[in-house]
Amino acid sequence: MHDAKPAAFASQRSAVIVGATALAALVLKILIAARTYGTNDVLSWEQFAWTLRESGGIGLYHEERLFNHPPFMIHALRLLDFVAAKTGTPFSFWFRLPAILADAGSTVLVWRILEAGAGVTARPLALVLMAAAPASIMISGFHGNTDAEMMFFVLLSIYLVERPASAWVAGAALGLSVNLKVVPLVFVPAIVLYLPSPRKRIEYLVAAGVIVTLGSVPYILQDPIYIARRILGYRSIYGHWGLGRLLSELPSWSTGQTGRTSGSVATWYWGRL
Repeated sequence: MHDAKPAAFASQRSAVIVGATALAALVLKILIAARTYGTNDVLSWEQFAWTLRESGGIGLYHEERLFNHPPFMIHALRLLDFVAAKTGTPFSFWFRLPAILADAGSTVLVWRILEAGAGVTARPLALVLMAAAPASIMISGFHGNTDAEMMFFVLLSIYLVERPASAWVAGAALGLSVNLKVVPLVFVPAIVLYLPSPRKRIEYLVAAGVIVTLGSVPYILQDPIYIARRILGYRSIYGHWGLGRLLSELPSWSTGQTGRTSGSVATWYWGRL
């Protein structure tokens, strides 16, 4: 009985610390988004919005080689373009704002998932580090993409699976994430197998499928095969960034030179597997 008040106070204090950090990170990201244009990804999305105005939804797939996103993003682009025009605020800001808000929501969801599902009290320091992660600040506040929103709905789906909520609602949340990017499909087997009964698994999958379908019309009905090829046929660019870029810039094993040559470390390594 004597430990109840100190424990409650500590929990309340942790919530204030995490909340204040998340709020500070949110404000910082908004300031960055308001004062900067972002990367070439923002430029690409602005170009997509311009092409959408000129050529329509299905034309976006045919005319923009880089547009390989689910059809729902056409609706999202129309909305963001409309809001930017009506408010006089740059499109680059409105495009990044949903990701900024999604980061804050993801912090809350991770906190709730740990406490509800794992039955543990989330460490405040871990949540502070998540809320104020430099990568999160730069990706959502500056870079400009839809990854943060996608992960928010994945986490929401997991949270709802752990709760007594209907499998239909959890599946709908996953469908929203797939409407943003197809990457969440990799989580489907794990989530479906985690569900306790075949009925709930079917409900989950049907709900996700319905949301994806509704978010994709009318474009998915106009040219489904071409759209599927554009979305599912995406291939990464080796040597452009990340580990591939690092390996391609290391000295060549055969020539002793640097650069992306046929004798690079990557080529040497894969040739010996």
